[in-house]
Amino acid sequence: MENILFSLRVVFPFLLYMTLGLVSRRFIRVEDLSGILNQVVFKLILPVHLFLTTAKTQVDIGSLSGLYLFVFIAILLIFLVFWFYYDRKDLPRKQKGVLIQASYRSNYILFGAPLGAALLGEDNAGIVVLLIPVVIPLFNLLSIFALSYYGSDDHEGLKGVLVKIAKNPLILGILAGFLWKLTGLDLPDILVQPLQRVGSMATPMALIGLGHAFSFSASKAYSHQLVRSVFIRLLLVPFLTLGAATLLGIHGGGIVALLAVFASPVAISSYAMAEAMDNDGKLAGQILVYTTLFSSLSLFFIIFVLKSLTLI
Repeated sequence: MENILFSLRVVFPFLLYMTLGLVSRRFIRVEDLSGILNQVVFKLILPVHLFLTTAKTQVDIGSLSGLYLFVFIAILLIFLVFWFYYDRKDLPRKQKGVLIQASYRSNYILFGAPLGAALLGEDNAGIVVLLIPVVIPLFNLLSIFALSYYGSDDHEGLKGVLVKIAKNPLILGILAGFLWKLTGLDLPDILVQPLQRVGSMATPMALIGLGHAFSFSASKAYSHQLVRSVFIRLLLVPFLTLGAATLLGIHGGGIVALLAVFASPVAISSYAMAEAMDNDGKLAGQILVYTTLFSSLSLFFIIFVLKSLTLI
């Protein structure tokens, strides 16, 4: 019961933001409000958030090198396997990048990290935070590549995709953070606090925009993609990755960190990116909603199994 209540506490704010967006349609009749909010999130708020996360990261790579390697290889393998899988499916081109992204990209920072802190306690949850420098840049780089490739016309070719990637605001935010990191200087508090507030706007703004544009009637048209994506994101990927980690002897804080990476629902920013990069934003929004809704059930099941096996 405690695990169910915990999962609901994590999921509830996301559901509330989406509900506010849904209700807002009755009194906010701005044309394409969702598109406007997504542009703000994608081109301003997320780059600021990624810059700050990258610039402030303190990582002891030596002590966690094995876990870093596992996470890096697992994410890359999932990406490649589902790229191969969906690329051969008879689906609209602009859906393929969205479906590939949904297979590996979890809501690690906004959902997984609080999950890890709740399971390990605030004082012992540092291992979850220390994976951010590997997980978040890799998530973003792979998503930018997939969405740029499938959001482009076939004739645009690899060169056009690479140009889009180089100009992507999220890439620029990460690079700016790394460049600041190389200076060896700490960000002054007078900058950190307002930038943190700007970054914290990403989740509510993206989800309110999603709620404003969401239509349950559209779920029927995407039913096969939704069932497949929810199964892959919330059950298949966690089963394979956590099973492999267990066989390799990873347990305790390490297994909780992997739980946060691989068993969380689809990242909120995946919707904003898909919409902004000319992919099927409606499908991305549907996947986000349904993986968030069903994650309370899947996480309860996974946590129960891991605790029963004394792995956490």
